[in-house]
Amino acid sequence: MGLPEGRYALAVTAPGFEPRTTDPMFVGSSGRVVTQVSLQIGTLKQEVVVTASATEVVQSRTGAAVTVIDSSALDSLGKLDVLEPLRTVPGVSVVQTGGRGSATSLFVRGGNSNFNKILIDGVPANDIGGGFDFGDLATTGVDRVEVMRGANSVLYGSDAMTGVVSIVTKRGRSARPEFIYSIDGGNFNTLKNNLSIGGAAKRFVSRS
Repeated sequence: MGLPEGRYALAVTAPGFEPRTTDPMFVGSSGRVVTQVSLQIGTLKQEVVVTASATEVVQSRTGAAVTVIDSSALDSLGKLDVLEPLRTVPGVSVVQTGGRGSATSLFVRGGNSNFNKILIDGVPANDIGGGFDFGDLATTGVDRVEVMRGANSVLYGSDAMTGVVSIVTKRGRSARPEFIYSIDGGNFNTLKNNLSIGGAAKRFVSRS
């Protein structure tokens, strides 16, 4: 590579491994320096879920089929509505009756749309035996979405016959106010604004 003479440290990174920086080595103006670097296997990512047991538990320790869509996944998809990330969940079918904003139902493993329990911050969002319209549910302020595919009537009642969807909103954690604003425009003079504000002050925690 034509490096000038001097001392160098080699930084090595690889997906799934812990990064490592070697001790400084001397590189002369001519010749070649050979070094071996061994990397340790990195820490495995463990998702914490609540839909399977109503309390926090590591996903690898539950036998239920649970899919977690975290905030990073929501941001990478870049979708405005929660129904779009739900389309990526295995065994889930999202049916929309028309264009954006129209009535949207969720079917898990072939069950009826009113066989699902929908929770927002742990609070039931649909009545027993009632469906839930995902058409007007935006990703603004949503921190993560958990989808449990399977019956869990023991914890959530008889309406959780095919699945449980838990939507968790963002919570203010920073002492400084957090402000997020997005605007979406289209044809026929359509316009949509999303605003999210969060922060923490003493014992007061605001959520977007």
